[in-house]
Amino acid sequence: MTATHCAEDFGDSRSKDPQKRAIAEAIEKGKNYTGPTGWSFIPAYNKWADSPTPYGRWKVTGIYALGPSGDANRIKDTSRDITILRVAPSPTGEAGKGKDKNIEARTGYFTPLLNRAGRYRFTNLGYPADEPYGGHEMFRCDGRARPAEDDDGKDDGARVLKTDNCATAGGNSGGPWVEHYREYSLIGVLSAGDDASEPDPDSEAPPLAPETFGRLLARADPRGTSTGQYDNLGFVQKKHNEPGKPQQVKRGRSMTQTATVRMRGKLAHADVPITFKLSKGQTFLSAEGASCRAGGRTVHCLLRDIHPGSSQHRPISIRTKVAKRAPDRLTTTAKLTSSQLDQNKKDNTITLEVVTKKQPK
Repeated sequence: MTATHCAEDFGDSRSKDPQKRAIAEAIEKGKNYTGPTGWSFIPAYNKWADSPTPYGRWKVTGIYALGPSGDANRIKDTSRDITILRVAPSPTGEAGKGKDKNIEARTGYFTPLLNRAGRYRFTNLGYPADEPYGGHEMFRCDGRARPAEDDDGKDDGARVLKTDNCATAGGNSGGPWVEHYREYSLIGVLSAGDDASEPDPDSEAPPLAPETFGRLLARADPRGTSTGQYDNLGFVQKKHNEPGKPQQVKRGRSMTQTATVRMRGKLAHADVPITFKLSKGQTFLSAEGASCRAGGRTVHCLLRDIHPGSSQHRPISIRTKVAKRAPDRLTTTAKLTSSQLDQNKKDNTITLEVVTKKQPK
């Protein structure tokens, strides 16, 4: 993944080379380019080391952009300044040597966090071309990101990540913004910024929004998207929630109901909307695990984030008061909203059943 204005260096619309012209046209029109590029990704390259390419040389075989975002001197549309690059399944000269040879196994990775820009503590990393880094020394800046409107002249509600306390360096565009909150997830890539010579340096990054990054991911790996490899968000089905095994509560008392969210895909999710529809005879009291507010018999919740893995299950509990004249059976329906990448939305809804009993006299 990189910034689009960096990927534009792959092509040249005025070149006599048809390959460079094809790449430039694909980026300009926001189309897919699949084929040879003449470029390679070389993680941790160090020309002075005994082994200058410790993780191998990976050919770039595909470019997926949303369209032009400007150039390095003037970014016109920061929220769309993001491009996905596909690399070969194995390094040059090492084809067919097993799954442990893929790039994730070699280098490790940050989990992408689907987000529409929020407030994060983050670290910006990269290998800027400008001195004193020279493309070989790592640059790091720790900052606080906040959401800001994309200053592109469009009234489309697009937001970007912005920091007012993190300078950058020339040639660091496309570097990752990694948040600190839970799992060191990737929240965006550097688009533009000021260097330390500016009195009040700031920098911006496009967030990994479902409408931008999500669209690109679906284009870059349609098979992985269709099989739920990326966004497979849903509720965990627990035994006491199954039909025929309802929870029991005495009328006039309070009770707690829990819906547990899990992610079986490779992505993380920020700010997941969840709603609980209460039955007649229930009154919302409080919630744990998410930020919730009630409007009538509908409880609107927002889950801060959810990460992949069984150890990252997030229970959302709501506490309600059961009326003294409540019906014999109460049904609470919980529903979450996932992104367009989620091809299996059957588990996005769960029904929590409760049997009410009379209080003893």
